Amino acid sequence: MTSQTLARQDIEKTEREQRNKLFVSVCTTAGFWPPHGFLNEPVDQAVEVFLGEAKRELKIPDVTGWVARIGDRVLNIGQSYRQNGLVAGSEAVIDWGPEHGGGGADA
Repeated sequence: MTSQTLARQDIEKTEREQRNKLFVSVCTTAGFWPPHGFLNEPVDQAVEVFLGEAKRELKIPDVTGWVARIGDRVLNIGQSYRQNGLVAGSEAVIDWGPEHGGGGADA
């Protein structure tokens, strides 16, 4: 094989890998992970893998009762990004924090 063929194969492999990833960031009460921008994550990876990394990096001691959301939609963190309706090539900012009760007064 020539060096041009090898280089083309490397580019094609990278493009295939990128088609199966999305850009992810998480916002918590302890800050953002990553601190700037997004990380490129596999679309078929469980959301909890990225959140576990964020918990560790942001030194969050306890996430019991925390909920991950994108907009108004609650994510099932045991499922992949794809299973949660996210698509490869997109950007996702996950809001992750304690569940807030609705409150309100009874009539």
